[in-house]
Parts: sequence; structure tokens; C-alpha cells
Amino acid sequence: RKEKDRLEVEGQQINLLTERDGEGWPRMITLQDEAETGQIGLSRLSGHSFYELAWDGGLHMRRFEISGTTRNRVPFEHIEVALRLAEAIGAQENLQGQPVAADEVEAAYLRRMKVKGARIGPPQLKEVPKAIQGRPVASYQVGDILVTMLQGGDDFAYATKGTEEVGLLLRRDSKRGVMAALPVKRGRPQRGNPLMTTPLAELDKSFNRALCAWAAWLVRVVK
Repeated sequence: RKEKDRLEVEGQQINLLTERDGEGWPRMITLQDEAETGQIGLSRLSGHSFYELAWDGGLHMRRFEISGTTRNRVPFEHIEVALRLAEAIGAQENLQGQPVAADEVEAAYLRRMKVKGARIGPPQLKEVPKAIQGRPVASYQVGDILVTMLQGGDDFAYATKGTEEVGLLLRRDSKRGVMAALPVKRGRPQRGNPLMTTPLAELDKSFNRALCAWAAWLVRVVK
């Protein structure tokens, strides 16, 4: 399903609105080799969570039903679990899916939150808890969730919902090479148990909004 972004400017605020074309999700995802020949196919069959996975030129095929799961209090939908299964088989043959653009990642998280867009502008928080590094430089707001982008340290963004003392922090971990999503309790990041991570090597400035949308989604779904 394709989405188009539309920007509306209101003073210092920028409203990002996502418009969808109404098309359904593709029923099949293919992993290709270097010659762009399909080697693994994951098809969603009729029904809510039934799939067919074919690989090795169609010599192997499995049909299965799979349900969503939760890891570190983060929910994963059944389509994500099925895709990870396909990617695990593809990794044995050095197959990878097509890279996803930053705006597509952002739109996916906004869609999962069932919102039409976000508001981007100057920082609404003037200060962050002392245990968080950096100074506020911009805000990314989705409904009642506020993501404050930071500058001047390893901390990238601080997301809150309702109260500034409980939220989520995106922190760069150069030793592990990841951006870690850390829960924040009573103003202190819980460094020992990140909710999720994503590789720093795959991120550039074009992913700033996508990372903010990721943080907002995590604040909403993690209880």
C-alpha cells in the first residue's frame, strides 16, 4: 500500500499528513538473489493469519498459521513473525529483502498508531531530566505523545506521554553499534534492558523522523 506525505505549515509548526491510496497490502513478499531472481516467497493466504512459505525454487513449501507475540513488552504482529521466519531461511542463502526508505518506515509506525500524521516544530520541553544527555532542539508530536529531539550527547530523542518523568529514550550505543530504546522511570533511563535496538550503520539524517515515530509507537504500546 502506497502513502503520500503532505506538509502544512502553521507558524513554527509543520503538520505532516499521510494520505493513503486505499490499496490493500501485497499478498506476497519475495526475497531475491543478486540477479533479482525470486528465491523465497511468503504468501498470505485467505484468513487472518495463514501463510505459505516456499523456498529453494519451490522444492520446499510449508503452510502454517502463526500468531503474534510479545518480547520485552513490545508486541509483534503475526505478519512480522512470518517475515522474520522467511528472512531466517533467506539468511542461509545470503538473501535479503529490498531496503526500506525512511519515509516508508515513518508512515508504517504512524499507521500502526492509527493516526494521520504528526506535528513537527520547535521543542516544547525546555529541559529534560538530568540523567538524560543533550538539549532539546525540536519536537515531534503524535496526539498526546511528545518526542523531543536532543543534541549534544549520545541521546537522540526523549518520548513522553502525559508525564515527563515516565517515558522512553533513544540512545546511541557506539560500542554495540545500535540505537537502543530504553524505558525511562522517575527520570532515569533503564540501561540494563533495552526494549528494542536498531543498527546505527543503517541510519542517517533521513531517518530522524522515522526514529521519532518509532519512539512514539513504543511509548504507546509498551505498558
